[in-house]
Amino acid sequence: MFDTDQGYVFMNKLLLSALFFIASSTLSAQGVVTIDNELFFGFVVQLLDEEKTAMITAKGKSMLPFIKNGEKVQLSKGEKYEAGDIVLAHLSMEKYILHRVISYSDTIVNLMGDGNLVGKEHCHPDSIKAVCKLKYDDKGNEIFLDSDCFKSRTELWQRCLSMRENLLSLYSSKNENEFWKDVFRTFITSEANVLLSIRPTYEIKKLGKETILYSKDSKNVDFSSVITLNESAEFLFLNMKGKVIGLDDIVNIFLHEYEVDKKTATKDCIDLLTQWFALGIIKIQQ
Repeated sequence: MFDTDQGYVFMNKLLLSALFFIASSTLSAQGVVTIDNELFFGFVVQLLDEEKTAMITAKGKSMLPFIKNGEKVQLSKGEKYEAGDIVLAHLSMEKYILHRVISYSDTIVNLMGDGNLVGKEHCHPDSIKAVCKLKYDDKGNEIFLDSDCFKSRTELWQRCLSMRENLLSLYSSKNENEFWKDVFRTFITSEANVLLSIRPTYEIKKLGKETILYSKDSKNVDFSSVITLNESAEFLFLNMKGKVIGLDDIVNIFLHEYEVDKKTATKDCIDLLTQWFALGIIKIQQ
């Protein structure tokens, strides 16, 4: 169905293959018509050039754990992409792919699927046709892929290339939030020289006897799920704010202030950092 008056395109049952996202769409009651990847996405790009958006339904594993089979993703043109963004790219082999930007320069963009263990694609910057910053999960929930939460997940996942195979084997058996918490705990306890920081947009404010944590850049501050900090959490926040710091240094700061054994201090710090990571407050330095 095409709703050009609303500037919106919906392609039902678009089948995206693991690497090349081969397209197929139900175009009539007579059955399913398979459309060549090049022709289909060429038409999508034409509509994007007319300042429309396009929504497609993903199928495949190349963008796990961020985009799952059956989730709808929205493509937009005109947005400036950065390293870490998911983009639609037109490769020289006459195929379109929806993968993540790993790095880029004025002459080349390097891409890789989140679910891929090896192999990168390369293209000219002019071959980037659209950016994907919004998806809908299988329950229809709107999820912004450039939120602080997903930024933290992306930063972490890009550091976990050597662990991806094992992590992906666990993905389907876990609740998604718990999966990401487990990945974070595993990463900061098993990898050397992991550096963390508090995103600069986050601030704390005293409201009577309570201390709350919020993002000063958020356009819609959700007070229904406001984050409150106890004394020790406030102490760590203030001592991490504006710094790039490793887990050992964080634990030592805690030990210097509180009379507790190192094992307990380490567990408490990891638990708190994991909660902050899940909320997008923690940035993992590349």
